[in-house]
Amino acid sequence: EVEAGFSQLLLTIAADGAAPLGVRQAAAVYFKNVVRQRWSDDERPISAADKEAVKGALLALMVSVPELVQRQLSEALTMISAHDFPERWPSLMPHLVGQLGSAASVPDLALLLALLQTAHAMFKPYRHEFKSDELLTKMKYVLGHLQAPLLQLSAMLVSAFEA
Repeated sequence: EVEAGFSQLLLTIAADGAAPLGVRQAAAVYFKNVVRQRWSDDERPISAADKEAVKGALLALMVSVPELVQRQLSEALTMISAHDFPERWPSLMPHLVGQLGSAASVPDLALLLALLQTAHAMFKPYRHEFKSDELLTKMKYVLGHLQAPLLQLSAMLVSAFEA
């Protein structure tokens, strides 16, 4: 688990559609536990290169894996977001907004649900934070990126259900 690339390997197994669901879920659980123990660990941290690779792959995985695997990855995303977002993960919000726009234009309801669950996982750490300048700055950043796409998505869904 200390080897370089280990967390990426776990994500590869979790994403492998040919692997049995139980194996994929076990890899996702192991990944979540590695993130919990080592993402911000000062003694045995995950390498910076591995962290960047994980952050590059995690959002795409969240929308492409079965729900049982997604739940575990969602918890890992919550922990990573609490530690790295937005300062050390500036590409997360633009990537999420881009995917929301693509999914809304199709419209792909399963993909939209997965993206909204991903956003939910990202923002979960904010629920229990006390009001502070840092929290308000993060919320302003999030709203600046996410407000318009969510409003468009809501309008599109309302018009689709009215028809």
